Amino acid sequence: GQSAREALKSATEQHHKEIEEVIQFSAITSLDRYKMLVQKFLAFYAPVEDQVRLGRLDCALDWERRKKTPALWVDHQALSLERAPQFDGFRRLESIPQLLGYLYVAEGSTLGGQFLFKQFSRAFNLDENTGARFFYGYGPDTGKKWQSFLTVLESELQTAEHRQAAAESAKETFVKMAEFFKRS
Repeated sequence: GQSAREALKSATEQHHKEIEEVIQFSAITSLDRYKMLVQKFLAFYAPVEDQVRLGRLDCALDWERRKKTPALWVDHQALSLERAPQFDGFRRLESIPQLLGYLYVAEGSTLGGQFLFKQFSRAFNLDENTGARFFYGYGPDTGKKWQSFLTVLESELQTAEHRQAAAESAKETFVKMAEFFKRS
């Protein structure tokens, strides 16, 4: 049968395309647009991550290192940004499959962030200490961190029911993110 990753990928393909159309990373051609992007990501991730409780998966996923908010705060301060209104439309992630669905989106964006890091660091002369840490992700460890995430994903999402719950959560994450980014 299908791997958990394949199931999530096919379930979210359309949503993934939509978020890229909404954010339009290639149109971020000024430092001001870039700063707004960082503000929006912080305003989205902070309240969501505040309520994430991985329980027994905390260690396996190295949750403290996977959080996006600390890197976004570093960028926020490096770029002297104002605090943007927080995203408040996310339902509580109750189950492990729901959490893994959310993390599929967050970790996938970290993987994609590697390409954006190159784009933004060149365009705006930024690095992981001067405003682009979020897009830097785990630096040279990014591929390894993605693989370790996939290992947990496959071991936890063994049943069709769990895969379905993770897929619904991933889709909802994409939809909520798109709605939030459309607001400005």
